[in-house]
Amino acid sequence: MKGVFIIDLRARYMSTTYHNFIQKGKCKMKKNLKRFLITALAIVMVMAIAPMAFAEETNVAKIGDTEYATLQAAVDACNTGDTITVIADHDLNNSDVGEKVENKYPFISIVDKKLTIDLNGKVITANPSLDADMLAVFYTGGTGELTLKDSSEAKTGAVNVTMSEGTDAYAMFVTLGSSKLTIDSGNYSIDNIAGQSMFYSQGSEQMTINGGDFYLGNAKTRDPGNGQMQPWIFN
Repeated sequence: MKGVFIIDLRARYMSTTYHNFIQKGKCKMKKNLKRFLITALAIVMVMAIAPMAFAEETNVAKIGDTEYATLQAAVDACNTGDTITVIADHDLNNSDVGEKVENKYPFISIVDKKLTIDLNGKVITANPSLDADMLAVFYTGGTGELTLKDSSEAKTGAVNVTMSEGTDAYAMFVTLGSSKLTIDSGNYSIDNIAGQSMFYSQGSEQMTINGGDFYLGNAKTRDPGNGQMQPWIFN
């Protein structure tokens, strides 16, 4: 009887130990499964967010193999004679305006640099709503020289500007100082403009138009306080 009793205790001990082992194993499996599911969910969320993050950081221009987040950043990095290629359709908004020139805001400023901007079939759209007037999309000053072209076969490269109500534009292109502007090709339109022009210079600058299409639409007459002003293609 004692031997049987001892054997029975051992059996019960072994049974209890085995049961505890199984329960611990199940607990570990549940913890591991939980960790796996949490990790998998995190990966799915990152993959869902990643495309939006990349979309927000899309570069819009390049010089050689180096890409830039903004066209002005590419201009700032230019050396004399460089060509900037536009590589993505993009918008210009209030955060893109540069420092004031004659109390007005330019979007892209080329000062004391000689460079070419190739629209490359892409479309640049500006719809500014500034507290002060917009000077120009492209401003050249000092001894700056800008050449604009569209190398795309379809010739779809364009710069389109629509002014918001209450915001005036001086011009699409402004050349001051001893600067030069040359347009070889591309499509350029400015809409809802009040009383200025597509091109503006003060007389000593040089503008050369070799090609391109230009549209000055929904032009208005305004009275800035010293007489009526009519919008012109050239001023």
